This record gives sequence, C-alpha cells and structure tokens, in this order.
Amino acid sequence: MLKKTYLRALVGLATIAIAGCNAASTPSATPTSAASAAGATSPAASATTAASPAAKVSFSYMTFVPKETDQVGACIDQYEQENPNVTIDYQIVDHDALQQKLITEAQTKTLPDMFWWNGQAIVDSYNQTQAELDLTPYVDDAFKGSLVDGALTNMTTADGKIVGFPANMEVQGWVFNKALFDKYNLTIPTTYDELKQDVPVFKQNGVDTIAYGSKEGWAVWGFEHWLELWGIWQQADAVFKDHSLKAVDADFRHAYEAEAELHALGAFPQNNATMSFDQAVSLFNSGKAAMITLPSDQLGKIIGQPNEKDYVLNWGITFPKSTYPQNVKVRDVGNAYGISAKVADDPAKLDAIIAFNKWRYTQEGFDCALKVGSIMPAKLTPAAGLGPIMAQQVALIQDPNADTTINKGFNSDYAPYFRWNSNGDLWTQGWGTIRGNLENSLMNGSMTSKDIPVQLGKMDTAIDQVIAQLK
Repeated sequence: MLKKTYLRALVGLATIAIAGCNAASTPSATPTSAASAAGATSPAASATTAASPAAKVSFSYMTFVPKETDQVGACIDQYEQENPNVTIDYQIVDHDALQQKLITEAQTKTLPDMFWWNGQAIVDSYNQTQAELDLTPYVDDAFKGSLVDGALTNMTTADGKIVGFPANMEVQGWVFNKALFDKYNLTIPTTYDELKQDVPVFKQNGVDTIAYGSKEGWAVWGFEHWLELWGIWQQADAVFKDHSLKAVDADFRHAYEAEAELHALGAFPQNNATMSFDQAVSLFNSGKAAMITLPSDQLGKIIGQPNEKDYVLNWGITFPKSTYPQNVKVRDVGNAYGISAKVADDPAKLDAIIAFNKWRYTQEGFDCALKVGSIMPAKLTPAAGLGPIMAQQVALIQDPNADTTINKGFNSDYAPYFRWNSNGDLWTQGWGTIRGNLENSLMNGSMTSKDIPVQLGKMDTAIDQVIAQLK
C-alpha cells in the first residue's frame, strides 16, 4: 500500500463508502478482438467471463508483497494451471523503492505490464503521464454490476475514466492475542486508559504490548486512525484549507501525545527503530507481543499461524476523553492494479491481462484470494468454514455501528490530500513526510512528547507553503 491509503450498500456481504477522484485525462487503447471474445467490451457479455487466448503469452506483475501472501500472487499458480498458455512473471520490489520506481517508470513510459499501486496514485499518474492504460473500454456494465458499489471510485478520474482494477476491500484494525491477556488476567482493552494499565503488566513479564517496527516508516495504520478519533477530519478545512487553525493547536495532537506516552511506559519493542514490519509480525505470531495493527492486505501474514485461534480482530481502542465520534472507522477499496499503456501494443498480452483480472472477481478468484485474507469487492459470499481472522474481518466489514460518513472510509492521511487538489507532491512536503517521521520517531523513542510542538510547528510552516502554491 501507499501507506497513506484510502460506503455504500454491499449486496450480500458488507457496507462500504469511498470518495471521488480528481483531474481530467485522455483516452487510451481500444478493445482488441480477443478481449471482446473474453467479454471485456460487450455490454451483453457476462462479467464473469474469463476466457484466455490460446496462444502462449506472458506478462509481468509487480508488487511489494511476497507471492504466497499477495492477493494476486497467491492465485497465480491456480490460474496458470487452468490456463497453461499464460505465464505471469511475479516481480517483488521493496515497498518504498516500488513507490519511486513506479513514479519514474510512469514518467519514462516503462511501467511493468501489471502493477499494484494506490488507486489515487494511479489516477494522479495517469492524469500526468497517460502511462497507464485507460481500462474503461474493458469494464462493461455487466462487470461493473458484479462489483460492490464504490469499488471503482478510487481508481476513476474526474471525467469518468477507469484506470485500475480494484484490489481487496480494506479494513484497518487491531489484532489481539487473547491468550496472552488471559494468561495475565487482563481483558482486551477498549479504551486508551485500559491499554495504558495493561502495559506495565506485560512489561514485567517480558511481553511487548504492541508489536511495532518503525524501520520502514510506514506500518502505522491503527495509529493513524487515532488522528480521526481526535477530529482530524472535522478540523481539516481549518487546518489544511485556510489554516485558520494551526496544527500545533489542533486536537489531533493528542494522538501523538498518546504514542509518546506509550513509548515512555515501555509498550513497544526496545529495538523497534531497526525492526522491520515483517519482524514485528513475527514477534506477534510467536506470542511475544500482545497486539498489532494490520490492514486487510496484511492479514495473510497471520492467517494459518499456530496462534490464530487466539486472535481477536477489532477496530481497536477509543478515547473517551475526545469530544469527537469514536465510531469513525476505515474501510474502503483504496488500492488498485494498473496496466501499462504499452500493453495495448500487444493484443494477445492485453487480452490475457484483462481475462486474468476478470477471473479474479469470479467466485473462483474470490475464493482464492480469501485464502490469504483478502475479500475481493465482488457481490459474492464467502464460503462456509472461514478461519477466525477471516470471519472477524467479514464482521468488521458488515459492522452496522461503524461510521464512515465523516471520512468516507478513508485513512486520516486523506484529510489534507483532498484539500490540496489530491496532489501527492504537496501532500508529501506539507504533511506526509513530517507526520510519518513524527509518528515513527515517537514510537521508537528518537523523539519524545517535548518534540511534538516543534514538529507540528514545522508542519504549520509546510502547510502555509502548500496553500501559497495553490493560490
């Protein structure tokens, strides 16, 4: 994910909402005859048609997730067995390197054939470079109708061009090892004060309360949600649009103060500054940490683990002292799969990619993705016998008490993003870099509570610079 990732009626499974996207763009390739035969363009064609061309064909797919836990990668072997003429070259790149690589390759028109990216990032890149394929001709009414309402919103330009296939439905929550809480006569915390009370008990027994690795600087999903529980969306216009309210005075500073306080109490692994995200997950799976924050596309790393039977997945703690609603949650379809515009030069390859992607939204592809914890945004029902984490994820997606109207299901990072014309460069300089560094530094101890006003002051300066550029 860009870790800045980002509901309406979901027939038969859930309820989800997503905000619209930005900017105009130009059309790309037209459908090929083979794509039409695969049901890619004809409105009357079945949305679940997954025919694949008979000729031998190969295409590349790039992401940052290991194949065995990736929602696409985990299904490749099965698809290739059923379609022996198709070979998919799985390519994995470090997350941060991938972000820069895709930006550079979009600018030079050298993108991989198919690639994972944040939906809005694909839209932004398409608007700037047209290096991604306009998929609108291949997404007919039948295929659209097979998806949950809102599944394509975050990968659609302002003038209605669809430039990505949607990834899985996301929930951003917390996972608790109930066995550890039971062992020390604790209950899973529902409030911040309850969490603080648990920290010294775990610490004196050699257990880390929160598995967290800040090495990559992005594994912060559940903590970013805390900004929403402290009103970042309600105060977003005042902070990020006209700056009548300074970040240093905004209520979301309380989320950072909580992170600093938790570090001071000893809630995090001592070496988390050099601990990777995967190492933090391993710490949790080994029973040496009591809780961890994970989004849907990372749940595959805990599914099937020996301790999964003890895992409880929920929305995490609340802050009763906050004056803002505490049922605001993050659940959306924020990430997508882009296709290089160059693929249109090879009709057989294009047909194979379209057919593969349409297969992923059939019941067969849906069931395959479920095995690694991904629920595809299709109007399909999970098979009976889901494991503990999957069953709990479905419950969160269906949770009638979750409010996604305030933030439209988006991660807190989108609060400034949509007030700055969805400009990723402005987001980075005016918010993302400062916020990410502050959050991770507070949790690895390189910054303390006294640094919060200083860093928010830097943010205020950066926000002023962004606003000046938008005038």
